[in-house]
Amino acid sequence: MAEENLVTKEVEESLRRLKSLLDDGIITESDFEEKKKQLLRLPPAKREAPPADAAATPPKKMAKPPSATPPPAQPASIDLTNDTEAPPPAAAAPPVAPPAVAPPAVAPPAAAPPAAPPAPAIVQPPRGISTNRAAMARYNRHERDLLQARDDWEAFLSADNVDSGDDDASPKQLTGYFPAWENAKYLELLNKYGEPKNANPEALRAFSQEFCYRKKASITSHPSYFNKGAYDAWRAANGGKWVGFTWTAPNGL
Repeated sequence: MAEENLVTKEVEESLRRLKSLLDDGIITESDFEEKKKQLLRLPPAKREAPPADAAATPPKKMAKPPSATPPPAQPASIDLTNDTEAPPPAAAAPPVAPPAVAPPAVAPPAAAPPAAPPAPAIVQPPRGISTNRAAMARYNRHERDLLQARDDWEAFLSADNVDSGDDDASPKQLTGYFPAWENAKYLELLNKYGEPKNANPEALRAFSQEFCYRKKASITSHPSYFNKGAYDAWRAANGGKWVGFTWTAPNGL
C-alpha cells in the first residue's frame, strides 16, 4: 500500500513514458527497473559482482535507503540524455533478404522496318502550258525555255509546212541540263526502247519524237548522265529497289 501512496499523477505519467521507451527498445529492462525505483524511491536492485580484473576497484558506496517521507512530485518529463549511463545502442535491424532476381526477359524479335513508300510519280507539265503564265511561273528560266520550245515544235510539226524543207521556219532546238520531269520521261523511254542511237533506230525515233525540241546530240548523249550517278538517286527515290534499267535495245543492239 505504501508503494501506491507514493505514485502520484506525475510519477504515473513518467512511468508510462518509461514503459513506452522500454517497449520501443530504446532502454533495457534493467534501465526501466532502475528508473522506476528512482521514481518510487525503492531500494535499487543488487548488481552482479564485478569481473575478476575489476576486483581491485573499491565498490561504490551504496545509496542510503529512502526515508519514509514521500518525495516531492517529479517533473512530467524525464530527460534520459543526462543519465550517467549511456543509453543502449539501438537494436540492429534484422537482415533483409536480397530481392529475388527474375530471369532476364527474352526480348521479342525486332520488327522489320516498314517499307519505304513508293516515290510519287513526277507530274509532266501539260502540253500547251506555255500559254498559261501562272503555270509557267512555277518553273525556272531554263525550264520555261524548254516548255516553250516543246509547245512551239509540236505546233510546227502539226502544221502543213512540215515537209516544206524550209529549215529557217522551224523553231530553235535547245540543249542544256534535263530537269526532273524530262529525266522521268527519258528513263521511261530507256526502259522501254533502250538507248537512242543509230544502231537502235526504233529507240532513236521514239526519243526524237518525245524530245523534238532538243538537238540530236543532246538526246543521244544523255544516257551517260544516268551512268554517272543518277541511277543511285533514282533508286533511292523508289525505296531502294531495282528500277529495271535496260539500256540496250530489246533485240540486243
